Amino acid sequence: MLLDLLPDLLLLENQLPFFILEDLFDVQETTLSSDSETRLSITDHFLNFITFTSSLVGCEDLEVNKKRISSSPYKAEHFLDLIRLVCNCQPLMRSEAPGPLTIPSITDLCDAEAKLKVISNENRFDIRFSNGILEISKMIICDDTKISFRNLLAFEQCHFMLKSCYISDFINVMFRLVKSPKDVDLLVEHKIVENILGDSSRVVTLFSNVGIGVYPSEKFTFPDLGEGLNKYCSLTWHKIMANLRQNYFNTPWAAISVIAAVILLILTFIQTVCSIMSVA
Repeated sequence: MLLDLLPDLLLLENQLPFFILEDLFDVQETTLSSDSETRLSITDHFLNFITFTSSLVGCEDLEVNKKRISSSPYKAEHFLDLIRLVCNCQPLMRSEAPGPLTIPSITDLCDAEAKLKVISNENRFDIRFSNGILEISKMIICDDTKISFRNLLAFEQCHFMLKSCYISDFINVMFRLVKSPKDVDLLVEHKIVENILGDSSRVVTLFSNVGIGVYPSEKFTFPDLGEGLNKYCSLTWHKIMANLRQNYFNTPWAAISVIAAVILLILTFIQTVCSIMSVA
């Protein structure tokens, strides 16, 4: 039954200011328990709920989520904002807006020999690229993911457009990285995405729908990401290696044929040199 409440609790239009909920909750708890030290706050109850129900939070340890909230310089405005704060456990680097954002797809990056990896930190919305390795926070994609993204995006666009739009920036990047079911399959293969929906095309549709009309914030969360990815894909050496792998080493038999041809070429060259030396 609690799971059935989650979609309604995520709707931006259903949010109540947290201070009202706290006052009502404190009145109720005071009548039930006089021991203030053992009473849980409404924040604790909400954290307990979303830790085990929200796909964005990902069933993490409750104490970890409590630590994130207590260490945050911001106070949650309502339930949706609480989820937003839990998803961001540390400040991210920010820069001025990058202008038109062009990013190659996951397939294009893998074709250029880039590596995919789950990011090692605790941030739920982080993307990094360094030394040919694209790291992305682990995502669980299920039925409530779309409604979660839509309402978090709406909240950020209305309240934080000039400050901290890290979820909007994350969706903006993923919208460009995920363009086909093959992109999703690669993310699933590298354990970056856990696709509860089953069909990879549904994940593509999800990012396409939520990413339309979302632009980089004025203080962009992922500086130099697009430039770094495009620069890596444009390097001639990466293109050559990708072409060799796709056209000449795409199957074991093709690889054997190429190796045999190289060996034959070397032997022919040696034979030619020996013939010239014997004549001389």
